Amino acid sequence: MSVSEYAGKRLYATIDENYRKHGKRTYKSLDLILKNPGITYENYRRRDGSRKYLAEEVKRGNAVAR
Repeated sequence: MSVSEYAGKRLYATIDENYRKHGKRTYKSLDLILKNPGITYENYRRRDGSRKYLAEEVKRGNAVAR
């Protein structure tokens, strides 16, 4: 298993509200970042955040990892 490019980084939303459909995994993944600014990637994953959806939000400019 390879190490994620987000390992050891903190996650921040660049938007103010969750535009995803409530009840979907995409919503939950973005909501974790919105409600927990600076959450570590590892804690995000422990709380069932999706790496795939995180990558999508980063690509769209809705979240950053630093």
